[in-house]
Amino acid sequence: MNRTILTWAALLLTVAAATAQHRSHERHQGERSLAERVFGLEKKSEKLKVNLGVQSFFEHPLNDDESQRARFKVHELRIQAHGELSRQLSFDWRQRLNRAADGSSFADNLSNAIDIAGVDWHPNEKVSFFFGRQYARFGGIEYDMNPVDIYQYSDLVDYMTCYTTGVNFAWNLHPQHQVQLQILNAYNDSFEDRYQVTADVATRTRYPLLYTTHWNGTFLQGALHMRYAVSLGHLAKERNLWYFTAGHLIRPTRNIDGYIDLTYSIEGLDDKGIMSMRYGGGKTLTDVKYAALVSKWNFRIDKSINLFAKGMYEYGYAPAQYGNTSHTRHSYGYMGGVEYYPTETNFRLFLTYIGRHYQYDATATESTNTLRAGFIYQIPFL
Repeated sequence: MNRTILTWAALLLTVAAATAQHRSHERHQGERSLAERVFGLEKKSEKLKVNLGVQSFFEHPLNDDESQRARFKVHELRIQAHGELSRQLSFDWRQRLNRAADGSSFADNLSNAIDIAGVDWHPNEKVSFFFGRQYARFGGIEYDMNPVDIYQYSDLVDYMTCYTTGVNFAWNLHPQHQVQLQILNAYNDSFEDRYQVTADVATRTRYPLLYTTHWNGTFLQGALHMRYAVSLGHLAKERNLWYFTAGHLIRPTRNIDGYIDLTYSIEGLDDKGIMSMRYGGGKTLTDVKYAALVSKWNFRIDKSINLFAKGMYEYGYAPAQYGNTSHTRHSYGYMGGVEYYPTETNFRLFLTYIGRHYQYDATATESTNTLRAGFIYQIPFL
């Protein structure tokens, strides 16, 4: 107990010192990029923006489990760039620096450390096309946010294939309504590496593609934003994936906002692998279903202080197969914390509690409880 108290005391002193130093630095420099500070590139960098997104924290497990240990961790480290090539052309690139670039994917010959790499062509104000690696437009509010800002995703998002290559078409029907149509590779691996099935269960298709229809709408003068999507993925011959998402961003007052995401998927092959890892016995399960409800709310009690709370419920179901009975999985997540913005920039300090509870079938359960204290900063380089 004494050791734990000393650890947290030392951490808080370190954070306080870093905060004071950062505040003094920002008072003199503002939010100018590092390149602007060093080389004076204000004019040259107008069409090129480069950011380094960092989320780092000290993690203290609260479970009585000797296998878990307290540690400092760089949870997210992503560099991203956006460049305006002309009035009609721009490019986007984002890569995870804390993921090994260990070879190219089977499908598109890009490292899986790369999230986004492509060109955006917008011939007019209403229409645009994005070509290259991009994130699948599965819909939902949290899914569309920058990963650096997320403390804990739901399992459905954690285990899905988010970034593949293809083309996206966006049409601005109205200033408050947009429709997107997208065709991507359904996955980056080879079929044999991704799914452990025999030929009598499933065989690979010549067109392993993912088709998505996505709608964005804003109502009530911006107080309600809705993001819905339907996706169809051809995973194998006669084995498809259907994905339905409904996201709602709500701003009832100036200082309160939150979102509610509903997700449901029907998977001819267990594409996320959550149920297969527990019940498949080394094989990929078929006809698996998942559902999730995720909601987070922010309460800005002061210009520099934000309180937040988040809840997650997820359900998984696998029918009887391979000689086994049907199985279910229930997952509960609960979070709460505080964010402190010491400057007028996007730099923030945070303290959060994350609890997870899992129930498998009728009796087996698992739980984790963790405290995290750290910072998030989108560092502008250019």
